[in-house]
Amino acid sequence: MIWSSLDGANGQYRIDQRRENVLSNVQAGELDYLLEHDQLRKEMRTNHAFRLRSFEEAPITFAPTYKYNSGTNDYDSSEKRRIPAWYVFTTIAGHH
Repeated sequence: MIWSSLDGANGQYRIDQRRENVLSNVQAGELDYLLEHDQLRKEMRTNHAFRLRSFEEAPITFAPTYKYNSGTNDYDSSEKRRIPAWYVFTTIAGHH
């Protein structure tokens, strides 16, 4: 079974840190730190009623892909200044 989240209206999870901290950690390649603060992972670890709790996420070995300025590799500089996040999460059923 696979589940994906594509946008904020459909359960987009963010990195639970200030934008400046996330940008600094991305630049330093500190993905493990960012993943520790990933809201989906936190939800899966701590919410016993979470319906995707028994799923496992494939390893993430790349920087957050949401949200870039159109046509660039620069994170959102609009007035929204969104915090970078992993845009698509894919989980597979675990063996629980």
